[in-house]
Amino acid sequence: MEDGKLKVASKRHCADPYPNITPENPARCAGTNYYSGAWLKGKGTFAPGKGAMAFHARMPAPMPGTFPALWARNSFGDARYGELDLIETWWDSPKGTANDPNKFSATTHVGSSPMIHTSNNEVGPFANLVSAAHVWEVEWDAAAVPAIARYYYRDSLGSSRILVRTATYQTSGFNGRVTDEAFRTALADGWRPYIDFAVQPEGTWNVGPDTAAVYDPPDLEVDSVIICAP
Repeated sequence: MEDGKLKVASKRHCADPYPNITPENPARCAGTNYYSGAWLKGKGTFAPGKGAMAFHARMPAPMPGTFPALWARNSFGDARYGELDLIETWWDSPKGTANDPNKFSATTHVGSSPMIHTSNNEVGPFANLVSAAHVWEVEWDAAAVPAIARYYYRDSLGSSRILVRTATYQTSGFNGRVTDEAFRTALADGWRPYIDFAVQPEGTWNVGPDTAAVYDPPDLEVDSVIICAP
């Protein structure tokens, strides 16, 4: 905590940082490179069936391998699993090509084994996305017909909110694979917030952090998380 904000960091280490954090080493290590990040979640779930969640935060400028996100999930780990990703960012899209840092993805997931998610999730650009704090919101309503989740963005506290994404069982990626009943059941459970600054190794879709000669990303700064029920 600093200046009233939660600051979530990701660091590079030249020795395994678990269970004792070793000194940070921003430069690329000669041998194995290790990375630390953080994943925080709310202790309980809230607002089953209908509610809203808002994050007031400043996202870190993207670097190769970083994967910061603000999201929500319900308590199920099976076919009723639900996940509402208010913002996810990657350095590259497609792999190896720097993405627009003023864009982000808002994705909805349902189910497990397999997990099914919406497609065409990238939104924006929004000016100064990583140079200032903004507000990300999601509302869900299991009683609506069809059941629905709506994602919003605000440039700052008190500014007008912008609807960036609406998800129902008919949304691309879900259409034909998720029923309204399944989406309604997922939304009917309680929801908890997650604050996540992950590091991804080289994979199918993104490069790993070792493509960066210096790894010292800014912190993910969170001012507040608010959950409301009707």
